[in-house]
Amino acid sequence: MPVKNNIIIYEEVYRHTVITEGMWDQVRVDHGKEFYLSLYMQEKLAQYRQNQERQPYRQTKSTHLLQDEPKD
Repeated sequence: MPVKNNIIIYEEVYRHTVITEGMWDQVRVDHGKEFYLSLYMQEKLAQYRQNQERQPYRQTKSTHLLQDEPKD
């Protein structure tokens, strides 16, 4: 994405995907400010997630986004 803009990420990625595919149980992002609107909405809509045991979102360093994924 050439321009990391809060509104563009929300409208063209997050909102579109939630409408067509449903809520994610957890969104994982780095600490960039361009994700704030998506994280806010993920928290506000947390009651509609299937697995409510997980936090609605998780912010980690970009080098650690997938580090704690289960191994096969």
